[in-house]
Amino acid sequence: MNISAIRNIGTIIGIGAGIVAILKGIAELGTNDNYLQFFRELGGWIWILLGVLVVASVVVLIIFRRPKYDFQILNTRVTLSLLDPGGEAAEVVKEVEMKFMRTGMVEHIDRFSTDGMIDEDSWKIDKGVLQQDEPEFKGTYKVVSKFPETSRKGEIFKKRISCRFLFSFSDEEEFWILEPFYPIDNYILEINFPDDRLAKTCHAFIISPLSSETIKNFQPELVNGGKKVVFEMTKPKLSQRIKIAWTW
Repeated sequence: MNISAIRNIGTIIGIGAGIVAILKGIAELGTNDNYLQFFRELGGWIWILLGVLVVASVVVLIIFRRPKYDFQILNTRVTLSLLDPGGEAAEVVKEVEMKFMRTGMVEHIDRFSTDGMIDEDSWKIDKGVLQQDEPEFKGTYKVVSKFPETSRKGEIFKKRISCRFLFSFSDEEEFWILEPFYPIDNYILEINFPDDRLAKTCHAFIISPLSSETIKNFQPELVNGGKKVVFEMTKPKLSQRIKIAWTW
């Protein structure tokens, strides 16, 4: 059971408890017996007040609760272009459309991983400021893009980041890893191959330290006889690492 389900159950229980308290208070006020009528009426009003407070508290929490994530990624499109048959150079373009879930966000982090290296002079970003392109740890580069203005909740922001991978896709079987750090509505990976070395096969599966599991509903496709591989997935789980692999 995830956090969202637990929160929803708690909300239902809270509202239900408040309604029960209100009904109990009304029942107390409706008693016809005159014995200790004053105390029964007092008790009825206390129950009604308690019920109103419970329901009001739950409603306030629903309205003003902090969103679970700072961003909702509406669309991500990654275009990987292999520039030569030896896989020595590849151009990567990442286009992101996101919605701010909170006001006051000033930056967003993207991560690029490679077995080779990234040309430090190739980083480009069309919106925001590229703050860091140093390796976060071996093989992984953290890119912090600063927003031109402080964000407002509900605002839509689009950005485009590109760089050049070096010596990263030279093996016969290669892959790309999708690892969501924020909720993603739709993710597209497009891989373009050189004319003299086309893709032969492709598949996608979930990877974990102990096992791998094929994704039945979302598999990459060979396009134009292997000139291109396209993979599209909706709402990938944050707990999953997805490997899109191909042979060429």
